[in-house]
Amino acid sequence: LHVVDSPRIFPWVMFHDPITRASLIQSALLYGRGDVAEGGKGVRLVFSEKAVSENMTWSNAVNSLQAKLALTAKFGLEQSDPSPSLRKPAPADDLRIPMTGVSKIVESLQGFATTLDSAADSFRLPDQISELRRKGIISKENRSNGINLFESSTQELFVNTERRYMTVNTPRYQGMCGEEKARADLRDISVELLRTRGIVSAASLEKDKSIKESSRLLLVYATNALNNKMQFDGPDMRKVRYYGENPTLVETGKFRIRIRNRNAEKLKLYPLMMNGKRCKPVKTSVKNESLFAEIDTASLPEGPSLFFELAAD
Repeated sequence: LHVVDSPRIFPWVMFHDPITRASLIQSALLYGRGDVAEGGKGVRLVFSEKAVSENMTWSNAVNSLQAKLALTAKFGLEQSDPSPSLRKPAPADDLRIPMTGVSKIVESLQGFATTLDSAADSFRLPDQISELRRKGIISKENRSNGINLFESSTQELFVNTERRYMTVNTPRYQGMCGEEKARADLRDISVELLRTRGIVSAASLEKDKSIKESSRLLLVYATNALNNKMQFDGPDMRKVRYYGENPTLVETGKFRIRIRNRNAEKLKLYPLMMNGKRCKPVKTSVKNESLFAEIDTASLPEGPSLFFELAAD
Protein backbone atom coordinates (compact mmCIF):
# COMPACT_ATOMS: atom_id res chain seq x y z
CA LEU A 1 0.00 0.00 0.00
CA HIS A 2 1.47 3.33 -1.04
CA VAL A 3 -1.33 5.84 -1.47
CA VAL A 4 -3.35 6.11 1.72
CA ASP A 5 -4.52 9.72 2.11
CA SER A 6 -5.37 10.80 -1.44
CA PRO A 7 -8.82 11.01 -3.03
CA ARG A 8 -10.12 7.75 -4.46
CA ILE A 9 -9.46 6.42 -7.94
CA PHE A 10 -12.34 7.77 -10.03
CA PRO A 11 -13.22 8.05 -13.74
CA TRP A 12 -11.92 11.21 -15.45
CA VAL A 13 -9.59 11.98 -12.49
CA MET A 14 -6.36 10.34 -13.58
CA PHE A 15 -3.87 11.80 -11.11
CA HIS A 16 -5.13 9.76 -8.15
CA ASP A 17 -4.58 6.43 -9.92
CA PRO A 18 -0.93 5.35 -9.45
CA ILE A 19 -1.04 3.12 -12.55
CA THR A 20 -2.26 6.01 -14.67
CA ARG A 21 0.55 8.16 -13.28
CA ALA A 22 3.00 5.48 -14.40
CA SER A 23 1.41 5.59 -17.87
CA LEU A 24 1.71 9.39 -17.99
CA ILE A 25 5.43 9.21 -17.26
CA GLN A 26 5.96 6.60 -19.95
CA SER A 27 3.93 8.65 -22.44
CA ALA A 28 6.03 11.72 -21.66
CA LEU A 29 9.20 9.78 -22.47
CA LEU A 30 7.85 8.03 -25.57
CA TYR A 31 6.07 10.96 -27.19
CA GLY A 32 6.92 14.15 -25.28
CA ARG A 33 10.66 13.46 -25.28
CA GLY A 34 10.46 11.70 -28.64
CA ASP A 35 11.94 8.32 -27.72
CA VAL A 36 9.75 6.68 -30.39
CA ALA A 37 10.73 7.78 -33.89
CA GLU A 38 8.19 9.05 -36.41
CA GLY A 39 7.66 6.84 -39.45
CA GLY A 40 8.76 7.84 -42.93
CA LYS A 41 6.41 7.09 -45.81
CA GLY A 42 2.78 6.84 -44.80
CA VAL A 43 -0.76 5.81 -45.69
CA ARG A 44 -3.60 8.23 -46.44
CA LEU A 45 -7.29 7.30 -46.50
CA VAL A 46 -8.94 9.41 -49.18
CA PHE A 47 -12.53 10.51 -48.55
CA SER A 48 -15.05 12.93 -50.01
CA GLU A 49 -16.92 15.36 -47.78
CA LYS A 50 -19.80 15.26 -50.27
CA ALA A 51 -20.04 11.47 -49.97
CA VAL A 52 -19.96 11.62 -46.17
CA SER A 53 -22.83 14.12 -46.24
CA GLU A 54 -24.88 12.21 -48.80
CA ASN A 55 -24.46 8.91 -46.93
CA MET A 56 -25.01 10.59 -43.54
CA THR A 57 -21.96 8.87 -42.03
CA TRP A 58 -20.57 11.93 -40.25
CA SER A 59 -21.25 10.42 -36.80
CA ASN A 60 -19.32 7.21 -37.58
CA ALA A 61 -15.65 6.29 -37.31
CA VAL A 62 -13.11 5.07 -39.85
CA ASN A 63 -13.53 1.41 -40.73
CA SER A 64 -11.79 -0.55 -37.96
CA LEU A 65 -9.81 -2.68 -40.44
CA GLN A 66 -8.45 0.35 -42.26
CA ALA A 67 -7.70 2.09 -38.95
CA LYS A 68 -5.34 -0.78 -38.03
CA LEU A 69 -2.97 0.44 -40.75
CA ALA A 70 -1.94 3.05 -38.16
CA LEU A 71 -0.21 0.22 -36.26
CA THR A 72 2.24 -0.23 -39.12
CA ALA A 73 2.82 3.15 -40.80
CA LYS A 74 2.26 6.88 -40.52
CA PHE A 75 -1.48 7.28 -41.04
CA GLY A 76 -3.85 10.09 -41.93
CA LEU A 77 -6.92 11.24 -43.84
CA GLU A 78 -7.00 13.19 -47.08
CA GLN A 79 -10.08 15.04 -48.26
CA SER A 80 -10.49 14.81 -52.02
CA ASP A 81 -13.01 17.54 -52.75
CA PRO A 82 -11.69 20.91 -51.51
CA SER A 83 -10.21 23.18 -54.16
CA PRO A 84 -6.52 22.42 -54.86
CA SER A 85 -5.51 25.82 -53.46
CA LEU A 86 -6.90 24.84 -50.04
CA ARG A 87 -5.21 21.42 -49.88
CA LYS A 88 -2.04 20.93 -47.91
CA PRO A 89 0.55 19.30 -50.19
CA ALA A 90 0.99 15.62 -49.35
CA PRO A 91 4.20 13.61 -49.74
CA ALA A 92 4.24 12.15 -53.23
CA ASP A 93 5.38 8.72 -52.06
CA ASP A 94 2.60 8.22 -49.49
CA LEU A 95 0.18 5.41 -50.38
CA ARG A 96 -3.38 6.64 -51.00
CA ILE A 97 -6.27 4.24 -50.32
CA PRO A 98 -9.98 4.99 -50.81
CA MET A 99 -11.90 5.02 -47.54
CA THR A 100 -14.15 1.97 -47.48
CA GLY A 101 -17.06 1.55 -45.08
CA VAL A 102 -17.35 2.88 -41.54
CA SER A 103 -17.44 1.68 -37.92
CA LYS A 104 -20.39 2.46 -35.71
CA ILE A 105 -19.80 4.46 -32.53
CA VAL A 106 -21.88 3.51 -29.50
CA GLU A 107 -22.17 6.08 -26.72
CA SER A 108 -23.23 5.40 -23.14
CA LEU A 109 -25.05 7.66 -20.72
CA GLN A 110 -21.86 7.95 -18.65
CA GLY A 111 -20.06 9.74 -21.50
CA PHE A 112 -18.02 6.78 -22.73
CA ALA A 113 -17.94 5.80 -26.40
CA THR A 114 -17.04 2.50 -28.04
CA THR A 115 -16.18 1.85 -31.68
CA LEU A 116 -17.56 -1.42 -32.97
CA ASP A 117 -15.45 -3.57 -35.26
CA SER A 118 -16.63 -3.66 -38.83
CA ALA A 119 -15.84 -5.59 -41.98
CA ALA A 120 -15.50 -4.11 -45.45
CA ASP A 121 -16.13 -6.63 -48.21
CA SER A 122 -13.73 -4.93 -50.60
CA PHE A 123 -10.90 -4.38 -48.12
CA ARG A 124 -8.59 -7.16 -46.95
CA LEU A 125 -6.02 -6.02 -44.42
CA PRO A 126 -3.44 -8.81 -45.05
CA ASP A 127 -3.43 -7.91 -48.76
CA GLN A 128 -2.90 -4.25 -47.89
CA ILE A 129 0.04 -5.14 -45.63
CA SER A 130 1.60 -6.95 -48.60
CA GLU A 131 1.09 -3.81 -50.67
CA LEU A 132 2.89 -1.75 -48.00
CA ARG A 133 5.86 -4.10 -48.36
CA ARG A 134 5.78 -3.87 -52.16
CA LYS A 135 5.75 -0.06 -51.99
CA GLY A 136 8.64 0.00 -49.51
CA ILE A 137 6.58 1.63 -46.75
CA ILE A 138 7.46 -1.27 -44.47
CA SER A 139 10.46 -3.54 -44.90
CA LYS A 140 10.35 -7.12 -46.13
CA GLU A 141 11.43 -8.21 -42.62
CA ASN A 142 8.48 -6.43 -40.96
CA ARG A 143 6.47 -8.97 -38.90
CA SER A 144 3.02 -7.52 -39.64
CA ASN A 145 0.50 -10.00 -41.08
CA GLY A 146 -2.70 -7.92 -40.92
CA ILE A 147 -4.37 -10.50 -38.67
CA ASN A 148 -2.84 -10.49 -35.19
CA LEU A 149 0.73 -9.21 -35.68
CA PHE A 150 1.50 -5.55 -36.28
CA GLU A 151 4.93 -3.90 -36.35
CA SER A 152 5.63 -0.23 -37.04
CA SER A 153 7.61 0.81 -40.10
CA THR A 154 10.46 1.85 -37.77
CA GLN A 155 10.35 -1.63 -36.15
CA GLU A 156 10.29 0.07 -32.73
CA LEU A 157 6.70 -0.93 -31.89
CA PHE A 158 5.34 -4.46 -32.07
CA VAL A 159 1.98 -5.86 -30.96
CA ASN A 160 0.49 -9.35 -30.94
CA THR A 161 -3.24 -8.79 -30.40
CA GLU A 162 -3.97 -12.50 -29.92
CA ARG A 163 -1.50 -12.77 -27.02
CA ARG A 164 -2.27 -9.27 -25.66
CA TYR A 165 1.41 -8.54 -25.93
CA MET A 166 3.39 -5.44 -26.97
CA THR A 167 7.02 -4.32 -27.01
CA VAL A 168 8.74 -0.97 -27.46
CA ASN A 169 12.35 -1.15 -28.59
CA THR A 170 14.22 2.16 -28.99
CA PRO A 171 17.71 3.31 -27.94
CA ARG A 172 16.44 5.28 -24.90
CA TYR A 173 13.28 3.36 -23.98
CA GLN A 174 12.58 -0.38 -24.04
CA GLY A 175 9.77 -2.34 -22.49
CA MET A 176 7.03 -4.94 -22.70
CA CYS A 177 3.44 -5.40 -21.63
CA GLY A 178 1.85 -8.81 -21.49
CA GLU A 179 0.17 -11.56 -19.56
CA GLU A 180 1.79 -13.59 -16.78
CA LYS A 181 4.89 -15.52 -18.00
CA ALA A 182 5.37 -13.20 -21.00
CA ARG A 183 8.98 -12.35 -21.86
CA ALA A 184 10.92 -10.18 -24.29
CA ASP A 185 14.52 -9.92 -25.45
CA LEU A 186 15.08 -6.37 -26.68
CA ARG A 187 18.04 -4.27 -27.79
CA ASP A 188 19.53 -3.76 -24.31
CA ILE A 189 17.12 -5.42 -21.90
CA SER A 190 15.50 -8.79 -21.34
CA VAL A 191 12.41 -8.98 -19.17
CA GLU A 192 10.05 -11.70 -17.92
CA LEU A 193 6.79 -11.40 -16.00
CA LEU A 194 7.02 -14.17 -13.38
CA ARG A 195 3.73 -13.41 -11.61
CA THR A 196 0.81 -11.22 -12.69
CA ARG A 197 0.22 -9.46 -16.00
CA GLY A 198 1.72 -6.01 -16.33
CA ILE A 199 4.17 -3.60 -17.93
CA VAL A 200 7.92 -3.49 -17.37
CA SER A 201 10.03 -0.80 -19.01
CA ALA A 202 13.47 0.78 -18.72
CA ALA A 203 14.35 4.29 -19.88
CA SER A 204 17.49 6.38 -19.88
CA LEU A 205 17.02 9.57 -17.86
CA GLU A 206 19.81 11.23 -19.82
CA LYS A 207 18.36 12.52 -23.08
CA ASP A 208 21.64 12.32 -24.96
CA LYS A 209 22.46 8.76 -23.87
CA SER A 210 21.02 5.34 -24.69
CA ILE A 211 20.08 2.71 -22.11
CA LYS A 212 23.41 1.02 -22.72
CA GLU A 213 25.38 4.23 -22.04
CA SER A 214 23.33 5.98 -19.35
CA SER A 215 24.38 6.19 -15.70
CA ARG A 216 20.81 6.92 -14.54
CA LEU A 217 17.74 4.95 -15.60
CA LEU A 218 14.10 4.63 -14.61
CA LEU A 219 12.35 1.25 -14.39
CA VAL A 220 8.55 1.14 -14.37
CA TYR A 221 6.57 -1.90 -13.24
CA ALA A 222 2.83 -1.26 -13.60
CA THR A 223 0.21 -3.87 -12.66
CA ASN A 224 -3.19 -2.71 -11.39
CA ALA A 225 -4.57 -0.51 -8.63
CA LEU A 226 -8.03 -0.37 -7.07
CA ASN A 227 -9.79 1.39 -4.25
CA ASN A 228 -10.31 -0.69 -1.13
CA LYS A 229 -13.64 -2.59 -1.32
CA MET A 230 -14.13 -1.61 -4.98
CA GLN A 231 -16.81 -3.74 -6.68
CA PHE A 232 -17.41 -4.58 -10.36
CA ASP A 233 -20.08 -6.35 -12.40
CA GLY A 234 -17.64 -9.04 -13.48
CA PRO A 235 -14.00 -10.18 -13.58
CA ASP A 236 -13.29 -8.02 -16.65
CA MET A 237 -13.73 -4.93 -14.39
CA ARG A 238 -15.50 -2.96 -17.13
CA LYS A 239 -18.48 -1.76 -15.10
CA VAL A 240 -18.12 -0.41 -11.55
CA ARG A 241 -20.82 -1.17 -9.01
CA TYR A 242 -19.15 0.57 -6.06
CA TYR A 243 -16.11 2.84 -6.19
CA GLY A 244 -14.84 1.80 -2.78
CA GLU A 245 -12.79 3.86 -0.35
CA ASN A 246 -9.23 4.53 0.79
CA PRO A 247 -6.60 3.18 0.90
CA THR A 248 -5.56 2.56 -2.70
CA LEU A 249 -4.48 -1.07 -3.20
CA VAL A 250 -1.61 -1.77 -5.60
CA GLU A 251 -1.44 -5.28 -7.08
CA THR A 252 1.89 -6.91 -6.32
CA GLY A 253 3.85 -9.02 -8.76
CA LYS A 254 7.22 -10.45 -9.63
CA PHE A 255 9.49 -9.85 -12.61
CA ARG A 256 13.00 -10.57 -13.80
CA ILE A 257 15.13 -8.12 -15.80
CA ARG A 258 18.55 -7.95 -17.40
CA ILE A 259 19.97 -4.60 -18.49
CA ARG A 260 23.05 -4.28 -20.67
CA ASN A 261 24.89 -1.17 -19.49
CA ARG A 262 28.53 -0.17 -19.53
CA ASN A 263 28.13 1.27 -15.98
CA ALA A 264 26.58 -1.93 -14.60
CA GLU A 265 29.23 -2.41 -11.90
CA LYS A 266 28.45 1.03 -10.43
CA LEU A 267 24.65 0.94 -10.59
CA LYS A 268 22.38 0.56 -7.56
CA LEU A 269 18.68 -0.25 -7.87
CA TYR A 270 16.39 1.82 -5.63
CA PRO A 271 12.63 1.22 -5.27
CA LEU A 272 10.91 4.62 -5.23
CA MET A 273 7.95 5.86 -3.24
CA MET A 274 5.23 7.71 -5.19
CA ASN A 275 6.85 11.01 -4.17
CA GLY A 276 10.18 9.91 -5.64
CA LYS A 277 11.87 9.14 -2.32
CA ARG A 278 14.45 6.36 -2.54
CA CYS A 279 13.98 3.20 -0.51
CA LYS A 280 16.65 0.70 0.50
CA PRO A 281 18.41 -0.66 -2.63
CA VAL A 282 17.45 -4.16 -3.77
CA LYS A 283 19.85 -6.98 -4.54
CA THR A 284 21.35 -7.15 -8.04
CA SER A 285 24.14 -9.05 -9.74
CA VAL A 286 26.46 -8.08 -12.59
CA LYS A 287 28.09 -10.16 -15.31
CA ASN A 288 29.71 -9.07 -18.59
CA GLU A 289 28.45 -5.46 -18.35
CA SER A 290 24.88 -6.65 -17.67
CA LEU A 291 22.89 -6.04 -14.51
CA PHE A 292 20.45 -8.74 -13.35
CA ALA A 293 17.58 -8.35 -10.88
CA GLU A 294 14.56 -10.39 -9.79
CA ILE A 295 12.03 -8.31 -7.88
CA ASP A 296 8.94 -9.40 -5.96
CA THR A 297 7.10 -6.20 -5.04
CA ALA A 298 5.18 -8.01 -2.28
CA SER A 299 8.44 -8.53 -0.38
CA LEU A 300 9.84 -5.00 -0.60
CA PRO A 301 10.34 -3.73 2.99
CA GLU A 302 8.60 -0.37 2.41
CA GLY A 303 5.76 -1.69 0.29
CA PRO A 304 5.21 -2.34 -3.43
CA SER A 305 6.82 0.12 -5.84
CA LEU A 306 5.86 1.07 -9.36
CA PHE A 307 9.09 2.97 -10.01
CA PHE A 308 12.73 2.00 -9.59
CA GLU A 309 15.79 4.18 -10.08
CA LEU A 310 19.07 2.77 -11.35
CA ALA A 311 21.84 5.18 -10.54
CA ALA A 312 25.64 5.20 -10.40
CA ASP A 313 26.13 7.14 -7.14
